[in-house]
Amino acid sequence: HPEDRETALSDAQHQLSKDGAAVAEYRLRCKDGGYRWILSRSKVVEKSAAGIPLREIGTHVDLTRRKQMELNLLEAKKAAEEAAKVKTVFLANMSHEIRTPMNGIIGMTELTLATELTPVQRDYLDTAHRSAETLLLIINDVLDYSKAEAGKIHLDSMDFSLRALLDDTLKPFALRARDKRCELLIEVAPQVPDTWSGDPYRLR
Repeated sequence: HPEDRETALSDAQHQLSKDGAAVAEYRLRCKDGGYRWILSRSKVVEKSAAGIPLREIGTHVDLTRRKQMELNLLEAKKAAEEAAKVKTVFLANMSHEIRTPMNGIIGMTELTLATELTPVQRDYLDTAHRSAETLLLIINDVLDYSKAEAGKIHLDSMDFSLRALLDDTLKPFALRARDKRCELLIEVAPQVPDTWSGDPYRLR
């Protein structure tokens, strides 16, 4: 191949001058006009009295299929890197776009909870506030690309009430069940301790 000719000739001259074995990869033109990659191994086996190389022997191994596979892998790697780059940019943008309204929801529910409310209203707002905080934690994990790639999730450790946690977790579902004229109840066996230490947000 014209692109390989200079290197192949230079390698051959170097091998002849050093009287050693040579290994090289380059393309050779076939009878049909196309090119195939070959692995060339050769060694000088006969010289003249003056030390001039007269004959060498060697082998040619067809590498065309392997070279095509290497090219496919490089193209796939490039495509994967481009996809990862797009995903990183997307997550960076979404991180800001999603967190901003979520923080607004949490802030406004906190302000509303500081006003005079009926017990039912306060209960509903408490549930909405805790659900929003949990959702924000989940969003932070989803959008934290570096942690997702490394397969790491940070777990908090704090004391919490199991029954209160289960009650808070089921409230939103209980409301949906009521809309379908069903009742969703939870019962924790009396012998189960109520105070636990762990990550209540993950458990929820």
